[in-house]
Amino acid sequence: MSSRFEERLASGPVVVGDGGMGVLVTSAVPRLRCPEEANLKAPESVVTLHTSFIRAGADLIETNTFGANRRKLAQVFLEDELERINGAGVKLAREAREVAGRDVFIAGSIGPLGDGLGLSPEQRAEIFAEQAAILEARTLRGSALSLRAVASRLDEQGFRTRTGRRFAAVQIRRMVEAA
Repeated sequence: MSSRFEERLASGPVVVGDGGMGVLVTSAVPRLRCPEEANLKAPESVVTLHTSFIRAGADLIETNTFGANRRKLAQVFLEDELERINGAGVKLAREAREVAGRDVFIAGSIGPLGDGLGLSPEQRAEIFAEQAAILEARTLRGSALSLRAVASRLDEQGFRTRTGRRFAAVQIRRMVEAA
C-alpha cells in the first residue's frame, strides 16, 4: 500500500519544498544558540516562516529540527532540550499547515552530526536513531509527519530507530500519512 506522498511523487505534479529555514530563523530571532532553539524561544517566528513557505507555494515543509540531534545540541548546551526541541518542531510545522489552510506534507528534518570525528558508525547511527525515534513518537501522538528528510553521509547506509524501523534518504521505507 503506497502512501499519499508516494502517490503524489508517482503521479505529479512536482512536489515543491521549502528552503533555508535555519538561515531565516536566525535572521528573524536574535541571540539564538542554534536555529532549532527558536522552537522553544520564538515558536511564533517558526510558524510564521513555515506559513510563508506554504503561502509561497511549498507543498512540503521540513520541521525546524535539522541540527536537533544530541551531539549538535550539546555543542551549545541544549542537549537536555532534545525531546522538547524535536517535539516542538513537529508541532509548529503542523500548526503552520493549519494556519495556512493547505494540506502540505511535513518532513521531519534530520541533519548531519557536525564534527563526528571519533565516533564509531554504531555511535553515529544511535545519535541519528534517537532523533528519528523522537520525531516518530511525536507522529504517533498525533502530530503527523509525511516523511523524514535525512541529510547525512549516513543516509546511504541507513540506520534503525529504537523501534527497529530502517530509514535512509535513498530509500525511505515507511511513510506516515498526514492527519
